[in-house]
Amino acid sequence: METGETQKLSYAPPGSKKHEIPRKQIALVLLFLLALLLMLQWRSVRSFYFTSQTYVWQRRALAAQPEPNHPAYVEDQDEAKRLANIDPRYVISAANGGAMYFDPAWEQMRRWASMETQSRPERDGATVLSHRRKSPHGEERLMLLELVSFAAQGVDGQRSVILYGRSIATGTVGRSWHYAYLPPPSRLRDEIAIRLHSDDRLKVYSAQADAADESHFTVRLELSGREHVLDGHLRDDDHIELVPREGRVESEDGIPTWKP
Repeated sequence: METGETQKLSYAPPGSKKHEIPRKQIALVLLFLLALLLMLQWRSVRSFYFTSQTYVWQRRALAAQPEPNHPAYVEDQDEAKRLANIDPRYVISAANGGAMYFDPAWEQMRRWASMETQSRPERDGATVLSHRRKSPHGEERLMLLELVSFAAQGVDGQRSVILYGRSIATGTVGRSWHYAYLPPPSRLRDEIAIRLHSDDRLKVYSAQADAADESHFTVRLELSGREHVLDGHLRDDDHIELVPREGRVESEDGIPTWKP
């Protein structure tokens, strides 16, 4: 060592050096986090859009009210074909060739709700009622009454149609859906069937809401030219009572069946 030269001392471990993360790796991590954030945001936006569309169509379904003489279900095939040809809201039934009416607001609500819940939308039956009703305690519900027709079975050619209802809490996508039932002791299941003979012809008109009683509605129907009426009531437990004004209700194969 030359005279006058000062030696620099280092206390770092031999061979140690500062570790640096390459900028390329940092950029890749940031891009991954950004993509994850965008995906989560997209799911939230998509879910919000589906839900908002469901509520929009629910408000329209609450206000739906066809005229009293509006047919919801027609078995006369000439009239059924005429309705299906002039109005796309009618669909010909595969069971008997009759015409079934499907309310567009309820159809759209069910479609958007199925997207939100990722379930499969099902077209159940003809729309007899889609309207706002309130329970005796004032709880507002979207009231639905639908009709399903079944093909003739057995050698006697008897067949049946079934009316069933749903009450949907307003402001929900699809929770709290309750089915209709007959008051005890007649109730065995949440449905009411109408037994028909092979030569019977049934026509059901759109149900009408009672302006004087917000829990009540009526269903007018014609069976082989004879008129009948069903009374429907929304109860405080969200169930719907369907009570025929005449005839009797009996159990057939465990199903409450109305025999006008």
